[in-house]
Amino acid sequence: FSSGNAKEHQSYSYIKVVKDIVKKMIRYKNDTRSVRYLNEGVANLVQYRGKTSDVLDEFEMSLKRSMWYLGAKDIDDIQKRSRAVICSPLTMTESKPRI
Repeated sequence: FSSGNAKEHQSYSYIKVVKDIVKKMIRYKNDTRSVRYLNEGVANLVQYRGKTSDVLDEFEMSLKRSMWYLGAKDIDDIQKRSRAVICSPLTMTESKPRI
């Protein structure tokens, strides 16, 4: 891909994901399950139900927890102290408990 094609492909993929989520939301609109929270370390589009304030509270708690782990006092400090880690697809398999 050239940089332009990669961006177009990325945008298309994102739009397709959002459309799929909207279809599921419409299909399951009568679902009475409680609010679903994001697990720590998970990056995904997630359908939320409930009050916006509940969602924002969850994001705030996650951000505070991350700041505590890093020992960061503010957002600038997070950027200085954090580092990106690329994980292989086997990371989830390897990190599961063994019986």
